[in-house]
Amino acid sequence: MTASTPDRGFVFAATGHDYVTLARRAARNLKQAMPRCQVDLFTDAEIDDEIFDRVHLLEHASRRPKIEAMQRSRFERTIYLDADIAVLAPIDDVFDILDRFDLALVPSQRRNDRRNREQLPGHPVPPAFPQMNSGVMAVRRSARTDALLADWHRMVHDGTQKFDQPSLRVLLYEGTLRLHILPDEYNVMFFRPFMLNGTGFTAPRLLHEPKLHQREAGDPTRPFQLGEILAPPQIKKLAEMLDGDQTLSHYVPVTGGDPVKPTPRKTGWRTFLGNLKRRAI
Repeated sequence: MTASTPDRGFVFAATGHDYVTLARRAARNLKQAMPRCQVDLFTDAEIDDEIFDRVHLLEHASRRPKIEAMQRSRFERTIYLDADIAVLAPIDDVFDILDRFDLALVPSQRRNDRRNREQLPGHPVPPAFPQMNSGVMAVRRSARTDALLADWHRMVHDGTQKFDQPSLRVLLYEGTLRLHILPDEYNVMFFRPFMLNGTGFTAPRLLHEPKLHQREAGDPTRPFQLGEILAPPQIKKLAEMLDGDQTLSHYVPVTGGDPVKPTPRKTGWRTFLGNLKRRAI
């Protein structure tokens, strides 16, 4: 199957005007990197936006609509994305991971933070099994993942938890699902460490920036611009990393302003590999 078929698709979940606006912008960044991918939105109000293939009304009012969105996703393989994410390059290879695994996530990167060290009473988890960041989450539909999502929904909404990630950590640690740990570049919440990386390191596939919630949501018909997320030296470094990453078939060129058309690889055997990858987008 390819990313353009209903077997594979992306899902956003957002409630309230500002979060929905962010999701509409994030979907535009995603479509720039993967023009033919399927993208759905789960929300609490009627939205007419051509960027989404389908818009679904949420059945339950919730501060964590992501779980319902994954439960009700029409795709056999779903990648859920938070609304404060700017996709820079194709991430359809994550769907391929679900050939062998039930779920795929990136661990929380600031693991000494109190929130990321939180333990649920009666469910100790070793530090070597960290919290996963649920802002980027790939799930293959099955009876076992349906059960995990149901248990997660119940725990998150029992009135005792402020965040969803501690309970997910427990369910993954105590459960038997096959979990794949994605590299950090598939959910980059802190770009500063990448400033020190040389040419042997792969580039961020997406930027996950919670600060986007702390300012005006912006124009819903325009994608995020990197100037809203990174400082000029960081934008320059990101451009260098993307240009030098030989594992990418193409990417959205990095500027501080309006993005332009994706840039393909141009030479040698890497072009051949890139063409093969582009067929899956």
